[in-house]
Amino acid sequence: MVFHPDTDTPLSVDYLDDSFSDLEEELMDSPKNASSYLGDNSSFPRRRAMSVPSHNEIDKSKRQESLHAFQALRNLADRPSIHTQSTLDVRSALVARVVDAASARPSSRRPRTISSTSSISRPHSVFVELFVDLPPVEKQALAQLVDDDFTTRAMMGASPAATIDAHFRAIFRSATTTNSLTRPIKHSLGTVVLEFAQVFHALYQQHMHTYTKDADITAQAAADVIEFSNLLVQVIQFKYPFLATPSVIPCVQQVVEDALFVHLQPTLHGVFVAHCTVADASLTSIMSKLRKSTCVAASVNVPLIYRLDMPAQETLPYAAAIAKMAELPHRRSPSAKIAVVSNVCHLIDDAVQRYYAIHPNPPPMDKLHM
Repeated sequence: MVFHPDTDTPLSVDYLDDSFSDLEEELMDSPKNASSYLGDNSSFPRRRAMSVPSHNEIDKSKRQESLHAFQALRNLADRPSIHTQSTLDVRSALVARVVDAASARPSSRRPRTISSTSSISRPHSVFVELFVDLPPVEKQALAQLVDDDFTTRAMMGASPAATIDAHFRAIFRSATTTNSLTRPIKHSLGTVVLEFAQVFHALYQQHMHTYTKDADITAQAAADVIEFSNLLVQVIQFKYPFLATPSVIPCVQQVVEDALFVHLQPTLHGVFVAHCTVADASLTSIMSKLRKSTCVAASVNVPLIYRLDMPAQETLPYAAAIAKMAELPHRRSPSAKIAVVSNVCHLIDDAVQRYYAIHPNPPPMDKLHM
């Protein structure tokens, strides 16, 4: 209870209201109202409640909010980058271990054919480690979508060879022409192929420009390529069970060989060029002499029975074989080149058979087979 200062009697509420009203009016009428009521040293808290922030304060607040938002977005974007970098570090360490293990092997191995099953089952292959921890489902959505589409088209059975070739050229990145605007497919099998290429370059790049008579270098390089090829074909058949049928296995082996022949250059070619330097020089000398010869067939001792002399106005009997042989430089992989040479031999044999089928004095048939 509040008492009057002079009479010691209780004050009414109306009296208190009037007193505070008089005080407020006195302060408002004061010439120093701005400093006493709204100033920095005022005891009234009303200034802080009613104040409007300045433009500098607003700009500073916006900059702080923008900085916090940018930092949050950068942290969000850095998370997959950190994970990706960690994965790359792990795979780089794996490649280094495989290189060290391959360098420590004995050099007495000899190559086998890519279709050899005995080389597939060797448990001590140093390249097996490259296939460890392959994901059952591709991490990149595009890679998994490509896999699903390939499975659907392959199961339909329409042109399996073309479907297999197109799919693995895409995931192995071995196509001759690529669109730079197209997002690359980061497939796990394609990554393994690129990692093996790193291993191969690390092992044999030093032998590219050094001539050596030692056949162990070329034999070991060929054995490594075939060994990895067999492992990759086996993994492909496990990942895509419908490719394990005998009718499509040659297609799978061919696309694997094509991919390796692309990614192992120029080291693979350089190793064999260095080893065959003397033989290449000898062949070049022979070819230069043949170009100056008036009769190439006689110069290389082609038997008369196979020369097939024809009138000048008629088509050369070996025209088809010559056209096929012209395709040889455009084939990349060894198997594709061998297929061209094989077709040339068949075309030569067919030309000989057709020539003597209408000849008045044909030789015995057993002498006409190439």
